[in-house]
Amino acid sequence: MTYMRKYGKIYTEKLGTMNIVHIFDPRDIAAMFRNEGKHPSRGTIANLELTYLRRNNLLVGFAFIDGPEWTRQRGVIQRLMMHPLAAARFLPMQVPVAQDFVTYIRGKRNAEGIVPDLYSDLFKFTMEAIGVVCFNERLGALTETGDPTRDAGELSSAIQETFFCFRNCMFNFPWYKYFRTPMYRRFEKAANKMRL
Repeated sequence: MTYMRKYGKIYTEKLGTMNIVHIFDPRDIAAMFRNEGKHPSRGTIANLELTYLRRNNLLVGFAFIDGPEWTRQRGVIQRLMMHPLAAARFLPMQVPVAQDFVTYIRGKRNAEGIVPDLYSDLFKFTMEAIGVVCFNERLGALTETGDPTRDAGELSSAIQETFFCFRNCMFNFPWYKYFRTPMYRRFEKAANKMRL
């Protein structure tokens, strides 16, 4: 939000060889998605993970497809997942997570009613909400003490570590494709933890 106040609702930034456009207004974001074309490209963010999957002979899935094949497969998935009735099927699992999150957040507010580290708390909520859909069980990220269970804490740390590695590899030459750089090894260690 600091950058929005300083530069406005839309601004560009040059990072390495890439020009990044930052958009803050929801109407502008909606307009961008309406005009992104039939086969949008997601850029190089997936290269680090793709390298990891190939090196370890793991399945390379939907996230790494581009072009017309991506559009075709996305259409199939959208019909299954984005239909209102599909979402309704997950509602009984999501309601307790949402209720626990409200209770959790109420306990985290300071004297002024502000939640000091809302970003981390939203991360925990997202992890818990996705966990009940993917694994059909609670991960323990929203405990009453505010500390996640050991498993949830380790998973959270591994996810955050992979995000850190993505950010650090995104704008640099991909040496990790040719040899296991220190940053690649950090990513691989975190990715292996998530696979357990």
